Amino acid sequence: MKKSIFIIAALLAATFVNAQITLEHTFEGTLRVPHEIIDVNSRTLGDIYAYEDNGTLVCIDPLTYNESARIAIPDMKYYDMMAKNIYSTDGLIGFITSDGSYGSGHAYVYNQNGIMLADLGVCFYICLIKISSGYKLVVYRENDESRRTTSIYSLPGNGETTAVSTPSSPKRLARKIARDGQVLVQTGNNTYTLTGTEVK
Repeated sequence: MKKSIFIIAALLAATFVNAQITLEHTFEGTLRVPHEIIDVNSRTLGDIYAYEDNGTLVCIDPLTYNESARIAIPDMKYYDMMAKNIYSTDGLIGFITSDGSYGSGHAYVYNQNGIMLADLGVCFYICLIKISSGYKLVVYRENDESRRTTSIYSLPGNGETTAVSTPSSPKRLARKIARDGQVLVQTGNNTYTLTGTEVK
């Protein structure tokens, strides 16, 4: 029972690590950002071609031209900034969508399975920036008094799939052999009976 609980906890922890978009800092006013900017006019980022087909985003692998994903668009007004391994590190495509017209809606980040990765709140402009440590999401907001703020979010991905390492099993240093009707254990240097007595 304890082993099952541990496995479930580990899987849940891995899920949250993959999809963690975190608010780092909020500035008063409109912050100027580095020139390497990907804004909401960019429909895709990275190795993705996409088109809309009756409320579904069809994603195409640009190397093979094969369909790589079909994404049901949530009941939103627009979608933008599709990216793979930026909003998460699990190899799934993520995108930003809003429930209002561009510049006046409540924005969200979803993955291709329809899971919300982040609630960005009401904003009037969103962009991704690339800096030396990876990508950041920049969200500009305006409150009721026409005061502007700029929020910077850290993103877990850098555009590359995180490799899952599988531990290899150690090489066996001992093997069982049969000699004169008796089972023996042979190591690199010695041979033993099953009781541990060394055989000459």
